[in-house]
Amino acid sequence: MTTEPLPRLNAQPSRVALNEISAILQEAADLSAYQGASLTRRLAFHKRKAELFERLAVDEPDNAERQAAAQRARQQHEHYVAMAERVSG
Repeated sequence: MTTEPLPRLNAQPSRVALNEISAILQEAADLSAYQGASLTRRLAFHKRKAELFERLAVDEPDNAERQAAAQRARQQHEHYVAMAERVSG
């Protein structure tokens, strides 16, 4: 599994807005409450979460907790990508 950052469309990541954090927290709560969510929905959530955490980590490159959280989020996303590949393959 790779721990490379997810690719960005632009060179300068935008700052994370509070409403983005609120939205990802709400989506996490919704997914936890509804265990029957599709793999596609879970994969999309983990991709958005990894991208958001990556942007937070870029804001503070010396913050070890942010870096570790971004890495865990990337790993979770990669886990769901691999799972989707096994299901479709």
